[in-house]
Amino acid sequence: MKNLLNVNRVIIFLVLSSLLLSSCGFRLRGAIVVPDIMEQVYVDGDFSANDLGKVLFRRLTQVGVNRVAQKELARSILRITNNSFIRRVLTVDSATKASAYKLDIVIGFEVEDKEGKIVLKNQQVRQTREYNVDQLNALASGDQENRLKLEMIQFIVNQILTRMSIVLKKY
Repeated sequence: MKNLLNVNRVIIFLVLSSLLLSSCGFRLRGAIVVPDIMEQVYVDGDFSANDLGKVLFRRLTQVGVNRVAQKELARSILRITNNSFIRRVLTVDSATKASAYKLDIVIGFEVEDKEGKIVLKNQQVRQTREYNVDQLNALASGDQENRLKLEMIQFIVNQILTRMSIVLKKY
């Protein structure tokens, strides 16, 4: 009986704690609140085949945005205005082989409402990373670049959605 009473107290404590946390506005880091204007979005451009498109479409679905296939059905239009990836050699070794690279990704975007009015003017999100090349394991270095590029794109997509959710709250 005493054991059952302790279990009930723990359950009540957990329920009350979760209610208090949610009532004070606590949200997990990275949680994006989608404004009404973002409920149905048309993404202008063909990005389905590249990493940006795959990450963007997956993340839109995760945060509860319905991506529509026609502009006429959308409440807002997300237009990607710039999608650049630059890889630069940072250092070379004594044999003039690259030993470090710098990756730079810049994504530009803007958002229109369904009437064509720009509600979020052209924004640029930039992500830069550097990495060293292991000459003894070239295959792993190539894989490292792909992983870094994907992480950078994921960060940029989260930045885009965060900016959209903050600025578009008033619409």
